[in-house]
Amino acid sequence: MSKRQSYQSEALEAIHQTISDMFAVGVVDQQTMDRFDDVCLERACESSCDESGEMREYVAGLAVPVA
Repeated sequence: MSKRQSYQSEALEAIHQTISDMFAVGVVDQQTMDRFDDVCLERACESSCDESGEMREYVAGLAVPVA
């Protein structure tokens, strides 16, 4: 039985689930998935305010223009 993951917020849960689905089909690599795990999942210690800004910058950098 797998342990339910705990997310920092509902918004980060939705983002993480989307990236997880993309990882499952090979669109996202392991390094990117690990990065989203680090930012989206709850940790034993309290997260800092810097992480939400860091996530916004990282996600903005992933944007791919549609031709």
